[in-house]
Amino acid sequence: MGDTPLYRKFVGTVLAGCTDVSISREHLIALHLSQEEIASLLLQAIKRSKFREALQKNLMGRHWGGCRLGIEYHIHDIIGADMVQCIDTTSGPLLKLSEDARAN
Repeated sequence: MGDTPLYRKFVGTVLAGCTDVSISREHLIALHLSQEEIASLLLQAIKRSKFREALQKNLMGRHWGGCRLGIEYHIHDIIGADMVQCIDTTSGPLLKLSEDARAN
């Protein structure tokens, strides 16, 4: 994730104006993240997880500031775009990064 435009936007905008240990939801919403940036953050969260997979309920339980269409929409978007494979498990749907998305 190091030197991507999204990372630079986050560091330059959010962290530059943050003097506290935490960042408020209002501050994140003020960023006006694009839908593509939110999908990119989702994919990055899955890439950083062990075995490049995550339970859908765990992703939905995270706080995603600035998500205007809702995180469920973005999860279905990356599933529909074949960026992740959706595997049914006893713990709920598991999203596994597809081979094409791993290459990017």
